[in-house]
Amino acid sequence: MPIEGFWIIKFTAAQIYGSGVAVFSGGKVYGGETGFYYLGTYEADGSVVKARVLVRNFEPSIASGFGVPGDYEMDVSAILEGDTMTGTAVVTNHPQFSLGIRLTKKANL
Repeated sequence: MPIEGFWIIKFTAAQIYGSGVAVFSGGKVYGGETGFYYLGTYEADGSVVKARVLVRNFEPSIASGFGVPGDYEMDVSAILEGDTMTGTAVVTNHPQFSLGIRLTKKANL
């Protein structure tokens, strides 16, 4: 499946810019960024990719760009085109907290 691999992530929102990494494999997502790690699941239907990702804050001195304390879940929706995915990530049940995301595949598994 073309989605399986190692990806870099860039995300933006009002006054938020960040980056991280993710591995997509067998319907699971693993990744992280400074102070946070991601665990989740994904489904791909053609070029549409949907994921639910738990974002865990393992370093409390690093705050979420949203100001959301501790751990939270995000719903991700993206379009896969070659080695790029673009879309949005929204804090589950809090649509006011959303990010534009762009993922670039760096390696196959």
